[in-house]
Amino acid sequence: MKNKETATRWNSLLVISNKVPDTIKAKKKNHPVVTSSVLKNNAACTFTATISGGKCTGSVLTVAGNQQPEKIEWKKDGITVETQTAGKFSNPVVVAGGHGAGSNANQLNGPDRLWIDAADNVYIPDYYNARVQKWAPGATAGVTVAGGNGPGNAANQLDHPSAVFTDAAGNIYIADQHNNRVQKWAPGAVTGETLITNLSAPTGIFVDNNGYIYVAEELGYVVKKYAPGSVNGIVVAGGHGQGSTAKQLDIPTGLFVDNAGNLFVSDENNNRIQEWSPGATTGVTAAGGHGAGNAANQLNYPVDICVDAFGNKYISDFSNNRVMEWDAGAITGTVLARNINASGITIAINNSLYVSDFAGNKVLKFTNPLNGTYTATSPGNYSAVVTSKTGCQVTTNAIEVIASETPQVTIAANTEIICDKFTPVFTAVPVNGGTSPLYQWQINGLNSGVNGTSATFSNAGAKPGDVITCLITSNYPCLTLPTATSNAITLTGPAEICAVNITADNTTICQSTAVSFTAVPTNGGTTPTYQWFVNDIASGTGVTYVSDKLNDGDRVTCIMMSDAAICQLNTTANSNVVVLKVNQVYAPFIAIKSNTDVYYKGRTVTFTAMPVDGGVSPVFQWLVNGANAGSNSLQYVTNSLAEGDVVTCMLTNNQPCTTQPTVTSSPIIVNITTVIEIVPPNTFTPNGDGINDTWEIKNIMAFPKCNVQIFSRYGQRVFQSTGYSKQWDGLYKGKELATGAYYYLIKLDEKHTLSGSVTILR
Repeated sequence: MKNKETATRWNSLLVISNKVPDTIKAKKKNHPVVTSSVLKNNAACTFTATISGGKCTGSVLTVAGNQQPEKIEWKKDGITVETQTAGKFSNPVVVAGGHGAGSNANQLNGPDRLWIDAADNVYIPDYYNARVQKWAPGATAGVTVAGGNGPGNAANQLDHPSAVFTDAAGNIYIADQHNNRVQKWAPGAVTGETLITNLSAPTGIFVDNNGYIYVAEELGYVVKKYAPGSVNGIVVAGGHGQGSTAKQLDIPTGLFVDNAGNLFVSDENNNRIQEWSPGATTGVTAAGGHGAGNAANQLNYPVDICVDAFGNKYISDFSNNRVMEWDAGAITGTVLARNINASGITIAINNSLYVSDFAGNKVLKFTNPLNGTYTATSPGNYSAVVTSKTGCQVTTNAIEVIASETPQVTIAANTEIICDKFTPVFTAVPVNGGTSPLYQWQINGLNSGVNGTSATFSNAGAKPGDVITCLITSNYPCLTLPTATSNAITLTGPAEICAVNITADNTTICQSTAVSFTAVPTNGGTTPTYQWFVNDIASGTGVTYVSDKLNDGDRVTCIMMSDAAICQLNTTANSNVVVLKVNQVYAPFIAIKSNTDVYYKGRTVTFTAMPVDGGVSPVFQWLVNGANAGSNSLQYVTNSLAEGDVVTCMLTNNQPCTTQPTVTSSPIIVNITTVIEIVPPNTFTPNGDGINDTWEIKNIMAFPKCNVQIFSRYGQRVFQSTGYSKQWDGLYKGKELATGAYYYLIKLDEKHTLSGSVTILR
């Protein structure tokens, strides 16, 4: 089938019958036939409906009935999962063009008979721009996929393209009207291939499920059908000259072919739609035919036609600037939309209606939520409650849908070693194999034995180097693939070597810590024996060895003795060497000291920690009376000590091995010295001899916020200090003051002030 897209589109829509059978059979592509009894709601209703489709997840279920439904309620396990209601193609939106006439990527100039592919891409014959534009869903601009090189008859040109059609492979078929030919453009091609020539103004084109090309020749008053690859067509409508009889056509334009092969033709100058059944020599008027006009039973230059699965016809009523729906068998139509210069018209797979507005230079999309199909994405029992336009309601048959699975098979052997004493046995373990999978065992890709039900395999003739696989054929009902091939096992000869590897639960330990060693054998048989060594001295047996007597640098090894009885070259194996790092155990200690032995109230005091074995980054916590104080630092500085305060420091060490993680220093108990009297000296000798070089005021540190000022006898201030942490050295602005008397004013606190004189002697 060359035109797979068309087949998929119309086979997925609803099936119509003019009779009411006792059973309805519906076929769907790639799925089995489903037969079900018709269910009727009452004797007065002649409405029947059934669903068909595959039984695997991902299958598309389709409603079929003898009337067009108005509403479909899809149910899974009796619960409604989706409701579809006919919406009469409402809410039109612009999906291409709409920016005025022009040749830009976002513009169109005379969009004609369009086509929609399975992915909702819109292919538009841009009549006056001599090109075909492709608009992806949601795009704001189109892409030129054919022509676009100005009007002409070269391979890369078109001249007034009037209709397009695309197949599942993305090939574009074009009615190249003014070149009187049909062009085919492959996806991505920059030139087209001429399929048919010597036509008389080809205006409509359609490709059916079998790849046959239908072409309407507007000025030949005929529709011809061309077999794939043929350049000679056969007449399937008209062909008796211009006229209005049943066997004639007058300006045939748009075409549509349904799954039964019925051909619908827009007979433009006759203001009618003609239906030609396969092999017919005359047509039947399916819509219009009452002269040009805008009444419900009239059309005025209909230029395109498409038909849904119920036989309802959708017509571009060009000169009436409207879109018409003509129900199957109806003698009048219904206006779907007005004020549209409708040229091309087609229905997408999702049942949306697309219309080209020729004069409006745009394409409109009309949605209709009822498409009669449902994709079963999860397992369950599916059915549908279907309501007809007349209000009759029926419940369809139920279809059980199960999950689609991929078969798998894994094989394992009791050993991959083969020798004259032993033949391995292989076992297959299937996944999604169904109730009775078939196994075909293979050696080196060639079948060994029959394709049977045995999941085990052994072959005494196998030899080293042979590759064993298994091909499983599943009978699971829903499969992505019917067969699966196992992993491959390559047989080796009697070259099996036993080995042993040892591990320790810790290789860096503290002295006297127990370490557990474990031997991991390879090809050791069923019950191998072990001998452990420490520095080459036998120290224990068994698969594990534990010791707390190890020292730094000790080397631990193991010898394993295999008890495997077959196909081995060695019976003993030496392990790897594990070297122990044993760290010394440390006993941390901390002491603290103060920068003074005399404590005054309010005086700043510095305490310093002196740790021993604290590690590379110890943590210090200073405490005053047992409460945290200070930060993580070697020093603690404070000016808020009180009588009887107890200062300590707690050390948290990070040594790898320690007797205890934290230790606390001995305390320093604070005794506050109370100053009763401050007596400044009346002389000092700042001569640099190291004796009495500064004016030292004893106990003034008890007043850390005191204010000290010194004046010359002329009233000039030569020294000032808040607090007296730096004693006066007889200098003023870095120069020595003259020998003589100076006067001081000391404000110890808010209540006490001292004044007097002091003499500098040199």
